[in-house]
This record gives sequence, C-alpha cells and structure tokens, in this order.
Amino acid sequence: MADRFTEGECYFTVNYLDSILSVPYVRTLVFVRRSAFGPEGAAGKHWFFKDVDSYVSAREELFAFDASSLHAVMRVGGLLRELRGYATRCEARKKNAAAGKEALLPKKRTLDP
Repeated sequence: MADRFTEGECYFTVNYLDSILSVPYVRTLVFVRRSAFGPEGAAGKHWFFKDVDSYVSAREELFAFDASSLHAVMRVGGLLRELRGYATRCEARKKNAAAGKEALLPKKRTLDP
C-alpha cells in the first residue's frame, strides 16, 4: 500500500467540516517523495506531498503523512467512492427531511460580511 505513490502524480484527501459529514473538503496533493524521517527529524517513514498551490508555485510547503495516516490519501477511484458515499448520505438526508425528520439535516449558517 505505502509504495503505491508515484512522484508527480495527483492524489486526494477528503475531510469533513462537520460531525454529520455534510460538508466535504477535498484537497488535491501531488506526491513529492518518501523519506525515512519525518518533519523535524521525526522517526519512521513519511510520505511527502505538496498541495496544488505550493506545487505550481514551487514553494517548499510540504504535507507529511506517516504510515498510520497514509490511508487517508487516495487516487481518483477512492475519491469517487468517497464522493458517491457523500451523495448517498445527502439523498438520505433529503428523504428524511421530506418525511419530517429535519433534525437530521445540518443547520444552515450564514457568514457575516
């Protein structure tokens, strides 16, 4: 699993901004290298990625993943599976709302200008 990354290829992470998984945040990462040491000399193998902004601008801003967190980094197929799951949850929330179970829907928030 850990040797599945190819330098220069795009990978993705998906995080959710709320506890009911209704607001996904997708980050595109470009694989840079693998190292026997992590940030600031942390022991153990680490895999280093850049986000698209730092990759395009050639800034040295790296995201490090150790073996225990590497499962969160996925190829396009994994991203599509995750987003299909998200779509399924959205449809279930809509059906629940239509059935009068609004409590399962996230509260709408507005941002102050």
